[in-house]
Amino acid sequence: MRTIVSLLAATFLSFGVASAATLRIVEATNDVVPKDFTTITLQLIDWVKGRQQPVPIRSVEAVMLSDGANLTKYFALRSDGSLSANDDAVADEILAGGRSLRIQFRGVDGDGIPRTLWTEEFWLGARPADDGSARQKINTFWFRLVDRVFQPVLVQDIVWPEPLDNLTERQVQAFRRRGRVGPDAKLITVLAYDSQGNVIFRTMTMIAFSMQVEHIGSGTSTIADPKPTFSVNVPLGVSRIEIVAWDGQPGATFDVQKLTSDPRLRTDELLRQ
Repeated sequence: MRTIVSLLAATFLSFGVASAATLRIVEATNDVVPKDFTTITLQLIDWVKGRQQPVPIRSVEAVMLSDGANLTKYFALRSDGSLSANDDAVADEILAGGRSLRIQFRGVDGDGIPRTLWTEEFWLGARPADDGSARQKINTFWFRLVDRVFQPVLVQDIVWPEPLDNLTERQVQAFRRRGRVGPDAKLITVLAYDSQGNVIFRTMTMIAFSMQVEHIGSGTSTIADPKPTFSVNVPLGVSRIEIVAWDGQPGATFDVQKLTSDPRLRTDELLRQ
């Protein structure tokens, strides 16, 4: 009887009939995974005898992150039929993947039924508010790289729809090891300090050294950008910001009070030059 049920279920799946099965991240609470996680455990949940229960996984074909990263080699089957990964490398892939992600499992369950399932979207650290209550005023700073020197070109005061994502040092290092950018781009770390010299905010941004130019009637082409520009969002109340660049490129430090009070940076004149 169990074999017949398995064959029927497999037949329904092959015809595209939706399965009630879900894929759960054990470490997630309300779709939030702590930024300091050490283990990721995947559990297949399905209806058994009228209620949802864990269903053992028999074999694994692939485990994929929604940004395209292949996590298969990091996961191993546990005795309870779940999948688990506690390698630093899988943590790097997830931490560098973005603030919200999903994980896909492809494999076979304990009844021999092929399964392809996604987890619900999950967030690292905190789930963003969607009711507008988390809006806040921030500073946006624009910089340009000229002759290997970072130069401020614009300061903006704007209202951001949600709290800025304050990265942990672990996330920053993961981005530097695993961050995926184009061949003509570099990752930049920006540190924000209070008046006592303490780091109170960390973020990452990207600078591109080429741009796409559209030609009427002949498509697009890529040309080098001689003065690449990037922006960074920083919460109010910051005393100093530090740009930490890539190997071989000097960084820079700026006094926020001087930047925000410079009238030349309050128009886009420098940005347009």
